[in-house]
Amino acid sequence: MKSLWLFIIMKSLWLFIILSAFPKMIHSSPSKKSVITSLHAKWSQTSFIAEASEFMAQESDTLFWAYIDEIVEKLNVDEWHTYSDAKQYDLAVRLASYLLEETRMNLLKFALSLRAHSPTLGTERKKSCAAFADVHGTLTCDVNDLEKVIESDDRGPVPTVYSIDHVFPVSKEHNVTLIIYGELATPSWRKFHLAAKALSRSGKVKYVLRHFVKDIRDDKPLLSGYGVELAIKSTEYKAVDDSNAVTDKVAVEESSEEYIDNEEDNYGFNFNTLRRLHSDLKESIGQF
Repeated sequence: MKSLWLFIIMKSLWLFIILSAFPKMIHSSPSKKSVITSLHAKWSQTSFIAEASEFMAQESDTLFWAYIDEIVEKLNVDEWHTYSDAKQYDLAVRLASYLLEETRMNLLKFALSLRAHSPTLGTERKKSCAAFADVHGTLTCDVNDLEKVIESDDRGPVPTVYSIDHVFPVSKEHNVTLIIYGELATPSWRKFHLAAKALSRSGKVKYVLRHFVKDIRDDKPLLSGYGVELAIKSTEYKAVDDSNAVTDKVAVEESSEEYIDNEEDNYGFNFNTLRRLHSDLKESIGQF
């Protein structure tokens, strides 16, 4: 029993010696010196396909409406909201590749990475339905009521069409302006778009498309292209020997005086020699 206790004591002492000799093995941890920052926008998250459509509109109105046709014809709008952001991005870029050259595609990807067109889509409007129509102030969420609302005589003034609005191209002007609010690639928007497109081509309305999102996401867009610099100022005081600097200053002054002494005479008078010989007349000599 005594030998067992002696063994335990020796083991504990040996462990204590090891821990004392290598304290850094326990207490030290690699310190992170990097500074990681992120900048989020004030507006809510916007869809990549809507941002891509705004890029198309910036290129031309024809490209914008061609891109809208690609969305209607080639996307499964019933499953759009089940896709992740990454898949929605891939689909938005793929549809654009049918209309843009490679150089313009690179610009589109760059614009999407910067979220350049996201502020244009950040307008919030409270409405109970996912997509709706506005005919001179009269709102409807039912696509089947469009023609009835358009033919009604009880209409308000003509609404203002802004520069950021998307007007469907037609050959003549219309007295009735139909504004469709909806989120691209959703079933409700698709129904309103097809109905408004048909009414516009038949010469009944002026079709205006505006982006709208009913269910606003809580997260904010992460903005890139911004950097943060962490500047650390050293407050350490260092002793500097300036004796050499004083010696160099004296040497410079002596060399300058030597240079002045070697100055050529001015009309037979060496004013430096006169100043040295007649120190009491330096001011008078300096006037010459």
